[in-house]
Amino acid sequence: MRKIRLVVSDLDGTLLDESHRLSDELMDRVRTYTKQGGLFTIATGRNWYATKRIVEQTSIHVPVILCNGAVLADPSTIYYESGLATDVMADLLIEAGNSGIAVLLFEHNNVFGFGSEQGINRFCDKEKVNCEVIPARKDELLRIKALKAVLVGPYELSLSLWHRHRMDVSGQNGFIRSEEDFFEIVKKGENKGKTMLKLAERLGIPKEEILAIGNHMNDKEMLTEAGIGAAVSNSYPELLNYADFVCEHGWDKGVIETMDRFCRIC
Repeated sequence: MRKIRLVVSDLDGTLLDESHRLSDELMDRVRTYTKQGGLFTIATGRNWYATKRIVEQTSIHVPVILCNGAVLADPSTIYYESGLATDVMADLLIEAGNSGIAVLLFEHNNVFGFGSEQGINRFCDKEKVNCEVIPARKDELLRIKALKAVLVGPYELSLSLWHRHRMDVSGQNGFIRSEEDFFEIVKKGENKGKTMLKLAERLGIPKEEILAIGNHMNDKEMLTEAGIGAAVSNSYPELLNYADFVCEHGWDKGVIETMDRFCRIC
């Protein structure tokens, strides 16, 4: 069996259970793996502010991948950061907010938002974070050093606004669908898989010895770049096309299943 030295797991819908918590069973499995010499980390759409609690609970000792690949960081250092071209998309964001969509903007340690109060509250409840509500004005947007933006609302409406404002033509930003109604915008070319390989190079681990686990389309590049890419059973159907292994179980139990199957240090 192929030796797996690094496990990289998505967070929401994968590592966390259906109540968005870390189960004791999962934590025991991760601790066992790391005591054997394996390395474990997470790759998430969240920023550091929304992730640091999870890092502390899991006692992760290697950098984590944040903002869908725009950031690689640990508690003391940002190793890689790729900012969003906010100026070219300010009009899109303002129109989205005025159209009943919640608009969230992420710095490393802050979250800002405007638009749908219901959407903002749903997002903040899910990720256990606070959001500073700001006016939907261009000068307010330009003062934020955004690493990513999320539109929370009907996906087709977000997509139509994206095309209307010719974002695909500008070539500076790209988007990822991370949940049914989450339209996530990052700098073009950034993704979890690309930053996962940056981390592996830093750790001296070949991609063949990486196990990546995810559940949605923002995990696609991560699964395809890893030596083994696994999709938990609650995955978005299209993601299954990119997985080497599809779990019988979902959420955290799928992570446990995958680690039990593939994680052998010796």
